[in-house]
Amino acid sequence: IMLNNTDAFSNLTELRLSESFKFDLEQVFFENSTKLEILVLKRMNLTSELLRKCFFFFIYKNLEYLDLSENLIEYLPERIFTSNKNLKYINIKLNRLKL
Repeated sequence: IMLNNTDAFSNLTELRLSESFKFDLEQVFFENSTKLEILVLKRMNLTSELLRKCFFFFIYKNLEYLDLSENLIEYLPERIFTSNKNLKYINIKLNRLKL
């Protein structure tokens, strides 16, 4: 499946990506993946700045499980999950979060 073919992702409910799967998150939004419930972006070298610029979580209104573990995130951008009313679990362990 080509990542730029968003029609191929229209019924996708689970997406698991890891360090072995490299692409530019700023270019790929999976706009037609509105049914997405589980999203794993583990060890993707995600930064707070990238999360702030992308805001790709806004289109995933059915998202229930999100794994952002083992990235380079120092803070979570303000209002990043405001559209994710169904979100029940967020894994942010092993990041660079500052308290």
